[in-house]
Amino acid sequence: MSIKQLDNGKFELTVYLGRDENGKQIRKHATLDDDRKKTINNATEKIKQEYKESSLVSIKDMRVSSWCDKWLELNEGNIEESTYVTYKIYINHHFKDYFGNLKLKQINDIHIKQYLKKKLTEPSKNTGKPLSPTTVRKHFFILRRIFSEALKHENPCLGIKPPEKAIYIPIIPNDEEFEKIYNAFRSKSYKLIILLSAKCGLRRGEIFALNSDDIDYENKLIRIDEAKSINREGKYSRKDPKSKAGVRKVPCPDSALDEIKKYNRSKKSIGKEMFSTRPDNLSSEFSDRMKKIGLQGIRFHDLRHYYASWLYEQGIQDHIAAEIMGHDIMVLKQIYQHIGVDKKKEVFEHIRNLQDNKIVELPSKNLPKNLPNF
Repeated sequence: MSIKQLDNGKFELTVYLGRDENGKQIRKHATLDDDRKKTINNATEKIKQEYKESSLVSIKDMRVSSWCDKWLELNEGNIEESTYVTYKIYINHHFKDYFGNLKLKQINDIHIKQYLKKKLTEPSKNTGKPLSPTTVRKHFFILRRIFSEALKHENPCLGIKPPEKAIYIPIIPNDEEFEKIYNAFRSKSYKLIILLSAKCGLRRGEIFALNSDDIDYENKLIRIDEAKSINREGKYSRKDPKSKAGVRKVPCPDSALDEIKKYNRSKKSIGKEMFSTRPDNLSSEFSDRMKKIGLQGIRFHDLRHYYASWLYEQGIQDHIAAEIMGHDIMVLKQIYQHIGVDKKKEVFEHIRNLQDNKIVELPSKNLPKNLPNF
């Protein structure tokens, strides 16, 4: 968007609306009496709305691949950076590959059903395995949204039941496995990152956004007020945590504090960002190390589950545990339902014993008269 003053004293507003199918930039103009912010904003919104309405006339003749790109452009300001990156991957690596050459008006419910079946049953190019039901479910909801904005009530996704969400059962390392994980790394930075996740419950993005002055050595706390996530250019940038619960102070044990202090001194990172490597480099390295030590399947995020299980074992109240981990309490309960299985068995056995001990056979003379026979 740009604005310039004309010779007659009025202003010409130019709004850029992306590119057409031939790659030519689309511009729309309007003449304004003044250049106040409110006037410009109102005129810009009007131009965008009129363009969107006029383009709907011929939109059904667009190819799916072109519409997907256009849809991303139109919704760019309404989608979070990391979500935008995910949508772009789905579009470029999945949707275009399957629907790309078809026109919007050619898509029907059979195409959608066949797409879902293909993704659920055929091996993916990247992993050699079919996509999980949870991932295909995400594909479906994004497709439904993309087609809805183009075809309105003719959306081919209408009436189709999405795949059921897979039941997620987290893998929780035990103490012996955690020792193996910690000792699988030699790098001081990676060892410290492991500790921050397993002993403080921090997320990957939160760890990589830490500055050395986020550590309160006197009160033994770590301040979490930012996280790192990938942006549209494929680079990692800082952002606010996912929710209000993400902003918090986390208790840090002495063992971890000592390692943090040594690390910051050795790296001379006082007042600076503590870790310089890319978060996805850690994930790749972590996966490789787990295979080498026979713990394939354990992800870096599972160290948070290890910490959650420790909180559970210590009897920490749910609302306090949720606050420490930056979770909604219902999310925490979903994790908790998969841990402490042995303890549950003990509790259930105790309940049964208590109930059995309370059962007393009353003498027949103490029973009410005229009881029905069963």
